[in-house]
Amino acid sequence: VGCGSMRRLLLFGVGLGLSSGKISDGQVHLSSQDTEKYLTKFSFSPREEGHINITFHVTERDYFDRHQHLLTLCLYSDADWPKFRKAMDKGSLCAERQKLATWSAKVQPEQAHAQASRHDWSYAGKLSAPKGRAHYWYAVLMDCYLEEYDAHPPPMSYR
Repeated sequence: VGCGSMRRLLLFGVGLGLSSGKISDGQVHLSSQDTEKYLTKFSFSPREEGHINITFHVTERDYFDRHQHLLTLCLYSDADWPKFRKAMDKGSLCAERQKLATWSAKVQPEQAHAQASRHDWSYAGKLSAPKGRAHYWYAVLMDCYLEEYDAHPPPMSYR
């Protein structure tokens, strides 16, 4: 199966009205040394509620193996993103950078379809922008527990 057919949906929507959303896809390969991955930057109107829908796929083996995981989607506002970058440059721990997130949600392995294996799971959530202005958001997927052991989970495709 080629990499293109493994891609899944990462949709940062901007409401239920006539507006459209941003779709991003790619591959994330987290490990003990690379505990997070930048996914995308997006913006939406402060007058609309945003929707986040992500589907993940792994081909090699179950990402949520016998080890503990803290797979988390973190969003950093344009005001908090420089703080994250500065902490990254200083060599901070993943958990310290995660605390800087403006918004975060733990990603649990919920199967995308009833007949799907644990190789496919999804996340859906809502986000409200601060009132008064359009706001840029930076999305980062992280698993801070990977710093606790010699971790080499399989790569994940997202869309």
